[in-house]
Amino acid sequence: MIFPKRMPSALNWDLLIQLRKRPTYLECGNEALKDALTQVFEQMTIRQVWEQRAIALAVPAVNMSTYRPWVFKTPHDPKSDHRDDNYTLADICLASSAAPLFRSLAAIDQPGGDSCDIFTDGGLWANNPVMVALVEALRILGDHDEEIDIFSLGSCGKPEGEVIRHDQIHRGLLEWKFGGEAAKVAIASQEFAFDMMAKFLLPHLKKPVRIVRFPSEKIPGAMLQYLDLDETRPEGLEALMRHARQDAHMTNSTIQEGTDEGRMIESVFNDMPPREV
Repeated sequence: MIFPKRMPSALNWDLLIQLRKRPTYLECGNEALKDALTQVFEQMTIRQVWEQRAIALAVPAVNMSTYRPWVFKTPHDPKSDHRDDNYTLADICLASSAAPLFRSLAAIDQPGGDSCDIFTDGGLWANNPVMVALVEALRILGDHDEEIDIFSLGSCGKPEGEVIRHDQIHRGLLEWKFGGEAAKVAIASQEFAFDMMAKFLLPHLKKPVRIVRFPSEKIPGAMLQYLDLDETRPEGLEALMRHARQDAHMTNSTIQEGTDEGRMIESVFNDMPPREV
């Protein structure tokens, strides 16, 4: 299992056990995820994605040696230095999803080298990657007149925020869950902020830019218990898949209605290069 042991949520016996054994749980989960990704992507590199399917990727991560953002890119840019060409998709997914506390850091071998880089979750700075997409599109197009369409597909995030009484403001280690809750606040706030910054920028750009969000149903209250990152209960996974099917039906309905957004979403699927088998 990718998450063999859920994060402890209270000061109890499980917390004391995980203080010692959590690294072992993380190592097991890391191997499980690596195996699953390799089964799906095999040894396909990010360069092959561009050469075989003409799909341009920009996948955010954080390089732990510098604490700076790192964006794995296909060689879609004619001026690319081809730094990332030979990284495999499996390794890139490991790097970009290495959420602190929930997963191991990702040790990724440098292609053709004899050392590795350590990465953590790109969500720490780009959990909403709309600005990454916008900046990359603007940089590549330069002075060309093409319009930019950005499609945003969410992942069923839970509603954020909490009600805090005045006598609860002096939070300690347990209340902040040893830093885990602080990270959650940072990620949620920048996700909203990036959306707002993109919208504020659009009127000031020299070329037309449209941002389209895929339709999604509101999350029912009964599902909130299943939206933790390390949720692995069968009933939780079934609830998530059921909600995903509802979102897919909503997207199909938007396309069938022939709205502007529906036509744009339909064009994404029709224009996507087929996968060679």
